[in-house]
Amino acid sequence: FCVILFASPLSVLKEAIMTKSAKNIPLPFALASTVNTLLWSVSGVIALRDFNVYFPNLLGLACSVAQLVVISMYGSGEKKNTSEVELPLTR
Repeated sequence: FCVILFASPLSVLKEAIMTKSAKNIPLPFALASTVNTLLWSVSGVIALRDFNVYFPNLLGLACSVAQLVVISMYGSGEKKNTSEVELPLTR
């Protein structure tokens, strides 16, 4: 169940790549899920040694990192075109 939760923003991955804009991928959710899955993965591997804890969280970590990569590559896609910026007139 948790893997579906962490992978759900990846449903817009194709759109983000086609439009070169990651505005539909929520950054706070991606950051929070990355930290959450990282901590649970480390805890599951080191402290608990429980496959049922670390395996789904490692999958969630991979999805969260993929979201952060897409966000860092494309950002919000709202870049200003510097060639169309009007300069103030001087007298």
